[in-house]
Amino acid sequence: MSNLYRIRVTYRLQKDPEVHVVQPALRDRSSKDRIPHVYPGNRLCLFLPGVGEWRPTDSIPDTVIPWTAAWLYFYEVWLATGQCSR
Repeated sequence: MSNLYRIRVTYRLQKDPEVHVVQPALRDRSSKDRIPHVYPGNRLCLFLPGVGEWRPTDSIPDTVIPWTAAWLYFYEVWLATGQCSR
C-alpha cells in the first residue's frame, strides 16, 4: 500500500553511510510540518553518529538497509497521520 522507493547509499571507508531517497522525492506535509528525522539535503537520520549504533565493521545490507525500510514505513505513517514516532 505504500510507494516504491529508490534509494542511494553512499559509503566512504571509516565514515558513516549516507542514505538519500532518489524517487519519489520526499515531501513535507506542509510548510510548518517538515519531514522529521532528516539531515540537511534530506539525508535520512537512521542512527546516532558516534555512539556505536553503527560501526564501519557492520554490514550495510544487514543494518542500514533494514533501518531505511523502517524509516520509510514511519515516514509513510507520518504523511498519512501527522504522527511522528520519536
